[in-house]
Amino acid sequence: MELSLEQIQEKVNGYVNNYAVALFNILEKEISIQVDWDSITESSNPQRAAEALFSWQGYFVFGRLIEVIQEYAIKYEGKSDIQQLLDAIVVQNISKGKKVEMNGTTLLVKSNFTKGSLGAIKKKRLKKLIGGLFRLTMKSYMKLIEEECIPRALKELNDCLEFDNNETIEFVVDWDSFKRSTDIAEALSNLTYSRGWYSFSNISRAFRYGVQYDELSKKKLKALVKKVEFIHIPGKGYNKKKAFLEGTTLKIYGQWESWWGGNLRTYDIQSLLRHSVRLFKLEKKLKKKKFGKEQKKKKIRLLKDVSESFYVRKGHFEYLESILSSPIFLKPDELDQKAFEIFMTKYVNKEKKKKEKEKKTDKKDKKEKLLYGYSIKKVNHRGSKQDRMLVITDKAMYTFGYKYKKKKVVEKTIHKFKHSEWWYCQFGELGSSGGFGSELAKVAGGEELEKVSEGVGEIAEVISGKEEYGVRFVTSKRRKKPNPVLKKLAAKLGKKILMVFDKLVENQIDGREGLPEIDIPENPKFELDDIFKIVAKSLSKEKGELPFVQIGEYPPASILDIMVVLEEIWDGVSKQPKLKLPNLPVINVGWLLKNCLSVLKEMDGLELEFPEQPSLSIFFKNILRDLEEKGEEAVDEIELPSPNPIPLSDLLSIIVEALENHDEKLPKMKFSGFKLPKMNKVLETCIKSCQNVPEINFPPPKKLKILKVLKIINEVIGSIDLPSVSVGDLGIDFGIELPSLDLPDIDLGVDMPGGGKFLKYLKPKAKPPYAGLMYYPNGKPEKYLCKEMSYVHRALAMCNNTPSWVSRPYKTKINYQATTFGQFLNKTGKHKSKKPEKKDKKKKDKKKDKKKDEKNEEKQEEKKEENEEENEEEKQEEKQEEQKNIEEEN
Repeated sequence: MELSLEQIQEKVNGYVNNYAVALFNILEKEISIQVDWDSITESSNPQRAAEALFSWQGYFVFGRLIEVIQEYAIKYEGKSDIQQLLDAIVVQNISKGKKVEMNGTTLLVKSNFTKGSLGAIKKKRLKKLIGGLFRLTMKSYMKLIEEECIPRALKELNDCLEFDNNETIEFVVDWDSFKRSTDIAEALSNLTYSRGWYSFSNISRAFRYGVQYDELSKKKLKALVKKVEFIHIPGKGYNKKKAFLEGTTLKIYGQWESWWGGNLRTYDIQSLLRHSVRLFKLEKKLKKKKFGKEQKKKKIRLLKDVSESFYVRKGHFEYLESILSSPIFLKPDELDQKAFEIFMTKYVNKEKKKKEKEKKTDKKDKKEKLLYGYSIKKVNHRGSKQDRMLVITDKAMYTFGYKYKKKKVVEKTIHKFKHSEWWYCQFGELGSSGGFGSELAKVAGGEELEKVSEGVGEIAEVISGKEEYGVRFVTSKRRKKPNPVLKKLAAKLGKKILMVFDKLVENQIDGREGLPEIDIPENPKFELDDIFKIVAKSLSKEKGELPFVQIGEYPPASILDIMVVLEEIWDGVSKQPKLKLPNLPVINVGWLLKNCLSVLKEMDGLELEFPEQPSLSIFFKNILRDLEEKGEEAVDEIELPSPNPIPLSDLLSIIVEALENHDEKLPKMKFSGFKLPKMNKVLETCIKSCQNVPEINFPPPKKLKILKVLKIINEVIGSIDLPSVSVGDLGIDFGIELPSLDLPDIDLGVDMPGGGKFLKYLKPKAKPPYAGLMYYPNGKPEKYLCKEMSYVHRALAMCNNTPSWVSRPYKTKINYQATTFGQFLNKTGKHKSKKPEKKDKKKKDKKKDKKKDEKNEEKQEEKKEENEEENEEEKQEEKQEEQKNIEEEN
């Protein structure tokens, strides 16, 4: 259907008169509605702009506007306010943007209508803009929340929790926090979207899922939560949304000015309820002094669940702090607490105070907050066991020596391990390989070992000890100094070292099947509403005429108008059909590694290490570490591949197939009184009419910084089996001769088992290549306490590595090679910090010592009796043998 500009103008003026009559019936006041036709005719595409006003009897521009005014006037009782403020409405075309302004008592609606119906302002946006202009925003949303959102959520809660007559859960909105927002209309619109389905009703769904799937007690849930409060955090963003249970109030914090900036997932609120109920049960058992083995297991499960929750993964330290403040978790005594306070004040937060004074700026560095602490036995790289204090803050973990009597920290013993440098954590039995004994046993036989041991018999007795249950925490921070030969070689080769990277990718990645696909957060997620929007944008850029579609007896509409309507219908639908688009590029580890390599070759200032035994994952991590140290200097970007263009008929056919396989009910094709046929029939009609329509162009993805891409690869590269290889085996021609890296054995001529290598047993063991900590708690080495400490480490690593996932702690036999020197110090070392005992405890300790002495005496007497009995039996056997011999002789 083709109409001239004059014909369209005549029909639009007729529609405008009809809408003016409808507005008079709503407001009981005559309001003038006009179109600024000069702005339309002077636009870059007058025909397309006029069609936007004409399509579907002017619904996209005028129909939406009248519906919004009607909703405010009648539903939210704003009729008198609008009557005072509004006399006329003028629609204008502008080259860029969408605006709604008041000029005196005239409402100006401005938009770029050359985009067709896509340029018309959506009803949701109109509602926010007009509500703010007519001072109706807060008033209308208060009524919506009180009359629809809260009653709906309470009904769903009642169906789940089965309230008695006097029981209920109160829903409250902190209106003061919303008043502080820069765009209150946007914030309240997102809070109440779909009658509070993602906010108020989300709470009731979380309770229902907790009862249904986590088997939480309805009675306990009603006792724990009496009130739900929604609090707005000013500004836009997505990372500040969180929830806490403070007393009996469930507080939901969010930045509702951003779409989805305040709405938590149902599962995240469900997990908070699950944690709260389980914590409540364990605390109850502790009060009754029935905290046994089963409760300790449940405590570890709870801590494991918390460490993987949304709040911890998003870096909300306060949530983890609130959980660990419970009395069921490890708490230091008064003396240890005093030691921790001294250390935090004098050593952890001291430097930050100095920096604040030097800078004299308004921005203050946040002080580290003490979370967890305990007295431990630290096992160093020699196998020597040292009395230390362990302090865990929100940013790092510290160990230090402490003198209780002097109340003094031994400064030279302070060591720091950042949570952000997490690599892995183990817990289990600590087993020493044992200095002389085990090392020599591998080299010498039993008789030779006895000869060697004769001269060191006393030391051999000293180094014997029992096994403990402990924890090993290893960071990704390299501690080993590079080989000087390799360091010189790396400086000489420079970027040629990347040839190793190139060869490893070629040998270990190219042609390999089953490589993990990469999820890039910045890449657009093509859901159905996104697809219709992309189609509409692509069509709006076409300068030629677009086909009109006649659907039954309904008014004819441009193919662009149909796409806009479909996008509006699907916008906000939670469960959308899955689409398999053939034009999207496949991005896997191999593609990203190759493109990273091409970017790295062009970068300056890289300090690369020469890999003696290279593996792709280790080589990659070394490069990532170097770029992380550079930070903002690593600004080079990688351009991701764009989707290919696709014919509209092919794209719509894919959508039709996806809709037929979709399990959920499809939304109805209904708007502004128009009720269209079923969605599949509408799409099939469009397919027949769009054979000559140009291909649809998808938007290109955003460019990504090289450091961001490397971090994305780092999350998945560990899941690929990439063995280490020798540089020589790669067959790379560096242009220079590589030096031999094999050092010859030195034969000292000592007549000992193992020859000259025997001396290595006496020298201190070299430090491991990566910084780490091995320890066990002082006092009773209980395995559940070690598990608890391991999962605390992991939870804080999750907080400090967001959004990356860190590995779980795992149980294993933790072996460490203890030197003779280190084991000797374990038994003979002096100057160990001893905690002063209280006077009240000394009497108890003396009684215990007496009882121990008595038991030891009893045991010794029993052994003596056993020995005497054995001696008597031996004597009787000897007598019997003598008698037999005498009889044989006779």
